[in-house]
Amino acid sequence: PMWRGEPLAGKHLLVWIEQGLGDQIQFCRFARLAQEAGARVTWMVAPPLRGLMRTLRWVEAIRGPKEITDYSGFDYWSFALSLP
Repeated sequence: PMWRGEPLAGKHLLVWIEQGLGDQIQFCRFARLAQEAGARVTWMVAPPLRGLMRTLRWVEAIRGPKEITDYSGFDYWSFALSLP
């Protein structure tokens, strides 16, 4: 289900790719808030950003849009621009 502000402690959150590269860079900082709230965060990014986004210590995994085919391991998902 889409995350709508429920508690994230012990949950696995998938942050879905959205908008352009600049927006993905700008909004990745909000994944830290999810991690601080207790979530394991997987961040879906455009392929050109994979190397940069792998430097985020508060993101458990970086995946491209074609890499995730089974969504059953996630408790919630959210668009990056919806995190704030």
